Amino acid sequence: MGNDDKLYALYKCLTNLPFINSEYIFELFNFIKSKSENNEHFKDYLKYFKDNYLIKYDVGEWNYYDNIENTTNNCCESYHNKLNNYLIKNLLF
Repeated sequence: MGNDDKLYALYKCLTNLPFINSEYIFELFNFIKSKSENNEHFKDYLKYFKDNYLIKYDVGEWNYYDNIENTTNNCCESYHNKLNNYLIKNLLF
């Protein structure tokens, strides 16, 4: 795995923090930070994330772990299918 692939994986880990149990957020953030392999741009991003999400706001305000009802767009697809049942099919203009 190349350096860019590792950074991308760490970035994806960071963006998934809102869906992780809030008890583990700081531990996982520190793990991601330790694996950033001295990449200054990513460390700047981590500092921004820490300052703006971990310190500035309470984790409970942006963490969805306890409030996840729908993790896919299946609810949207279901609504769309029901809506299509009410519409005229094969409309010609």
